[in-house]
Amino acid sequence: MSTATVESNIYTLQIPVADQSFFKSLVKKMGWTAKKTPAPVSKIPSATLAAVKEARSGKDAGKVNTESLESFIKSME
Repeated sequence: MSTATVESNIYTLQIPVADQSFFKSLVKKMGWTAKKTPAPVSKIPSATLAAVKEARSGKDAGKVNTESLESFIKSME
């Protein structure tokens, strides 16, 4: 099917990494076009942004406690 003669719509999908291979094969089979775009910064968790900033600065946050999820979260504050 030629997309030049067919009216099209544009959709944004959030697909789990485990399903990307299936999605790519579906796109190919159906003759669709798919473009991957990076996640906007507003969708990246603030803790991740803080970790990236810390890594870039070369500053070490110190030890983290991994005995439980609660203690891990407290040690990251």
